[in-house]
Amino acid sequence: MTAVALPVLLAGTPAYAADDGGLYGSQDPGFDGTFRQSLAILALQSAGEPVPPRAIEWLADQQCADGGWAPYRADTTTKCAAKKEDSNSTALAVQALAGVGGFSAEVDQGLGWLRDQQNEDGGVGYDPGGATDANSTALFVQALAAAEVDPTGETVAENSPVDALLDLQLGCDAPRRTRGAFAYQAAKGGGEEPAANDIATVAALFALSGQVHPVTEPGSGEPQPLSCGSAVADPEVPDAAAAAADYLGGVLASNSDTVPALQGDGPDLGTTASAVVALSAFGAADESEQAMAALTKKASRYAKGPDGEDAPASLANLVLAASAAGTDPTDVAGDAVTRLAETGPEAPQTTVAPKKRATEERETTPATSGSWTAAVVIGAVVALGVLVLLRRRGEQGDQ
Repeated sequence: MTAVALPVLLAGTPAYAADDGGLYGSQDPGFDGTFRQSLAILALQSAGEPVPPRAIEWLADQQCADGGWAPYRADTTTKCAAKKEDSNSTALAVQALAGVGGFSAEVDQGLGWLRDQQNEDGGVGYDPGGATDANSTALFVQALAAAEVDPTGETVAENSPVDALLDLQLGCDAPRRTRGAFAYQAAKGGGEEPAANDIATVAALFALSGQVHPVTEPGSGEPQPLSCGSAVADPEVPDAAAAAADYLGGVLASNSDTVPALQGDGPDLGTTASAVVALSAFGAADESEQAMAALTKKASRYAKGPDGEDAPASLANLVLAASAAGTDPTDVAGDAVTRLAETGPEAPQTTVAPKKRATEERETTPATSGSWTAAVVIGAVVALGVLVLLRRRGEQGDQ
């Protein structure tokens, strides 16, 4: 899911309806409403906390008639503008609704919309018709997996979204320090080779791990650099994931166990949280725990939005990261679980527990959520710095 670098929140009158009582957070949801709502639901599940029905209904009601989701709809009685729907909001909403159960029609319609966006390389872009990018494609892979659909079977021109991800990994032609990283998008015709992108790498690793939110069992992979001998074939999923984990381990080691910001100085705490989840899902426990420790030290600052109020996406990221790393999320940011819950509607007394998948299921059941790579990756997040794309969308005036 994004997993997430938060969008820039603009000052001024909030562009949302006054009766949005099911929404998490007081900040303007114009750029991230669907995304932060989905993250909040997934995070509460990961902590075994009640998910308010009103919050789930809010998310379901945001779906457009064609199956997609936009970042936010102030009036759900009016028809959606197709150009405002996006793959990231849709993919994470599908994951959240698949996780709580009881929304099979909405999940199927959401997957149908995502399938309609597939490019010939098997991947998807952020906007309808957009060029394939690793962040969006990784979320598509996980939406399919969350709905217990094998992502390798969703092909266009014989290419699946997993194939599209693998095509974006930097291989043996890249400098040694960037091998195993993922590019955000493929190189343009006649242009320079794509650059390593840490956000894309985190998103791709989580998708290739075979797990989805919430990660309740660590994977058992082992980071390994790409093998670059004289006759090297394109890496398959296990080698690709291991190389991505190896690259991320190097990034963390060089930056005080955090992922550096793409722009400016200092760490990108949203992507660091996503890296904790992705590395744990893959099986790089040491790297995940070290990043979680560094994140915890900065968690109080990260939990607040630019307006000084608690930011639900940040708190959800902290809860998801802590749960994946085996840390009690109530010990992070002065109880990230309670703080997250308090940004949304009042919760019921009935707990909606996370869907735990036994190791035996992951190893023996093909084409199910959390197990589609089990034949090649044992055990084996959003995705996510993906809301950087929402920032870009806002800057371009698309909203």
